[in-house]
Amino acid sequence: MADDSIERSRGILSFRLRPEVIPAQTDSKQSEPSVHVIEYLLIQHKHGKHWAFPKGHPEPGETALENAIREFEEETGISRKTLILLDHRSSHPDHFSEKYRKPRRDGTFNDKISSYFIGQVPFEWSDKVIIQESEVCAFDWLPLSEACKRLTFDNGRDMLRTAHSVIQTHLAGQSVLLTKSDASDNAADIGP
Repeated sequence: MADDSIERSRGILSFRLRPEVIPAQTDSKQSEPSVHVIEYLLIQHKHGKHWAFPKGHPEPGETALENAIREFEEETGISRKTLILLDHRSSHPDHFSEKYRKPRRDGTFNDKISSYFIGQVPFEWSDKVIIQESEVCAFDWLPLSEACKRLTFDNGRDMLRTAHSVIQTHLAGQSVLLTKSDASDNAADIGP
């Protein structure tokens, strides 16, 4: 049975594969085959000005997945029809949640859990972001190292690093370019 005193929200931790051409190392004008850079969609919440992932509270009768997809679509304008969800829950059921204490106006605190599904946005749709101006003031697609620097809270950075490993495993065999800091397990290379 769920604890009703805990505030819950759900969202989509989304990524895209940005094509990048590696220039040839010779004098020839040909370039090597295209590789892809994994980039993550972050939004800046209007209230609080913090950088995080699209998420929100459930409506009555919504499942966790329905809540996550609706909020993603509302906050980013990206159609749910383009979103490709990764099936990660069986192997990592608890790794994609942020648990924290949210201050209230009366000086007390509210326990909150934000849970995320991982979704890929096809590159050709990733430029279609239209932010929900009543709740979001900015967005950005960033590679792992820059996303970790931009995220406001440590638990978001930790969750993203774990999700990045799952995404890399999912993409194994595809040409994915990692920067030095993205390939490192050292948190000091990735940012705060």
